[in-house]
Amino acid sequence: MVAFRAACLAAVTLACGVCAHAAERATLRRFPPIAQGVAALPRLLAPPGDRAASRINDALEKQNQETPCGAGAGSRREYSRSVAVDMAGPRYLSVLVTQDWYCGGPYPTSGDDTPLVFDLRTGERPDWVRLLGASLAQKTIDYNRVGEGLIVSQTLSSIYQPLSGDDAQCRSALTNWPGGIGFMVWPDAAADALEVQPGNLPHVVAACGPPAAISAPRLRKLGVEPALLDAIDEAHRRGWYDKPAPGR
Repeated sequence: MVAFRAACLAAVTLACGVCAHAAERATLRRFPPIAQGVAALPRLLAPPGDRAASRINDALEKQNQETPCGAGAGSRREYSRSVAVDMAGPRYLSVLVTQDWYCGGPYPTSGDDTPLVFDLRTGERPDWVRLLGASLAQKTIDYNRVGEGLIVSQTLSSIYQPLSGDDAQCRSALTNWPGGIGFMVWPDAAADALEVQPGNLPHVVAACGPPAAISAPRLRKLGVEPALLDAIDEAHRRGWYDKPAPGR
């Protein structure tokens, strides 16, 4: 009986430790640029044996080493990258990677945003279908570059389009895109919102898909998981994010 009680106490202590860790600000180690104009991704500072932090750091390190130009690219290559921590706890870490590149040859200069979002309790990607709820997330489609799916939702599309601008050609492209627009989603504590951005548009219409913020109060009315929005609200109130760069 004594051994059983001790085991139970240890389990409760561990669980509470995990809860406390997820409720705190994520402590991050920053690094100098890995090359001129190429920012390095941060890593979590955590006690040895923290499996969630190890998973997150492995994913951040993998992204840190990736560049768009493969071995077969032309001899002239240009690449730049900026990194912003949009939310550093509680509960979630949200890192936005913005890239621009030219890999040589006949292809034009390209660029994209890549949000990296992690549950600090588990080290896994969030289950956006569960967090957003049935009104905002009907299904996901593959988006292997960041290890999670894009959200496909008629409701989300109808909310996004007025926020993205009033260009008639863009409205047509976004409305009639085959298979529906697939959205990247990430917490933005500075805006006290969720950012959404199309992730499956080709280069020719990529300009029609800038990020757009959906405010926490609006998301609450749409039935988004309250715990997620509470965490974003707290991060906003405490300033647990990087100061947005000019133009963001």
